[in-house]
Amino acid sequence: MKLLLFFILTTFSLFAKEKINFLVPDGIPAISLAHMAVNNKVIDGYEMNYLIEKTPDSLVNSILKEQADFAVIPSNLIGQISSKKIPYKVLGTAGWGALYLVSYKNLDNFQSLKNSKIYAFGRGLTPDAAFRNILKKENIDADSLNISYVASPSELPPAIFSKKADFALVPEPILSALLAKDQDLKIVMDLGSLWTFPQSSLIVKTSLWEKDKHFVKTVTRDYSDSISAANLGDESLRKNLQELNIKTPVPITEDVIKRAKLKFVPAKDSLDIYKDYFNALYLMNPKSVGGAIPDEKIFILD
Repeated sequence: MKLLLFFILTTFSLFAKEKINFLVPDGIPAISLAHMAVNNKVIDGYEMNYLIEKTPDSLVNSILKEQADFAVIPSNLIGQISSKKIPYKVLGTAGWGALYLVSYKNLDNFQSLKNSKIYAFGRGLTPDAAFRNILKKENIDADSLNISYVASPSELPPAIFSKKADFALVPEPILSALLAKDQDLKIVMDLGSLWTFPQSSLIVKTSLWEKDKHFVKTVTRDYSDSISAANLGDESLRKNLQELNIKTPVPITEDVIKRAKLKFVPAKDSLDIYKDYFNALYLMNPKSVGGAIPDEKIFILD
């Protein structure tokens, strides 16, 4: 009997597949994963372990330590991965330019930003690059403007509601929380409509891609389907968020989801957009992309 049990356990261990860690940061990326995390607990025989990182630093540390098999990351982090030769590859874009300028005032034209107090976040990173790139196209030097940077988007509401800030750059879902609290506040600029840029990206560990391409492609398809489910913004999404204990500052509605701009696009179909994005980041601050524009080899173009 013991011999038979040993044989069964040994056979199972030989054919069982390892646990797969799929990491996302809290916020909109976690919402994009909700459907998949509830409905796809096993994929192609692999046990899926979905993890939500509560802070940007914890997400970065997990990637640097190669603890994630799949992860949704801020796209500028691809540069750090490339320069440090951390073995990950980019599967595609998950989120697109969900950044907005809000104010109690009207923004008649870009010149109105001069002599105004502007609050922003993400200095030297994607939010800053997007804003500066748009200003540059309007022949405005961002350094000539009165911009104050905060360490986190969560620090923006006090400056906005006290009207210390004439204008403020905010992401979703904080944007929806602000609009719900004060209906006099309005969106005066949708940065994503003025410059197309990949705000978040899906990556995979290189060794896993080389070992089981079929599985990686299945996970990628399932994640794309999860984004499609999230974009419905319906009761099913809210139930998934509740089951996963994902807290949001406001109830997730169709308007919130629409402004989140979630859409999965494979790297092969967004390569030129990535190149434009990394070039803008590099020109603004080479350190933001690890000192060099990422090599095209980091992208999975199959």
